[in-house]
Amino acid sequence: MRIVDAMRRAAGVAVLALVGFVPTAVWAASGTALGVDPQAEAETSGIIRVLTVGADLNIGDVVRTGAKGQVQIKFSDQTELVVGPNSVLTIEDYLLRGDNSAGKLAINALAGTFRFATGVASKDRYLITTPTGTIGVRGTQFDFNVDEDGTQVLLFHGRCGCATSTMSA
Repeated sequence: MRIVDAMRRAAGVAVLALVGFVPTAVWAASGTALGVDPQAEAETSGIIRVLTVGADLNIGDVVRTGAKGQVQIKFSDQTELVVGPNSVLTIEDYLLRGDNSAGKLAINALAGTFRFATGVASKDRYLITTPTGTIGVRGTQFDFNVDEDGTQVLLFHGRCGCATSTMSA
């Protein structure tokens, strides 16, 4: 009987140890790929995977598309983000993190074209940064483009504010 109890305890400790080493991102996805055209991938901790319909996306993921790539991401608050061809973005934070703490839907759009439509979260919970500034979101649907010349925004509905970033030498 003592051997069986010891084995059960050892198995329980092994399971807890394994659970403790599983990244938080595995437990709660930030968003899901709804539509994917070829040449769309996500990089997580240096590991690159091709995106497919239903693929989970998490805080820290870098999403890249090629010349024919495109991915539509839907977040759990119903926010939708389309990443167009030749684009790169990082999911910096999400409204509900894997540890259940509150965050923001924060993305860093590094290059390319995007379409963004807010979900049901409070409008001050969204943050979009680009290499040249930030876009403040207020119940909005808009497209934006990021390139070496700056960031351009085309507003369809709602309000948004844009602020340029300043770089110090």
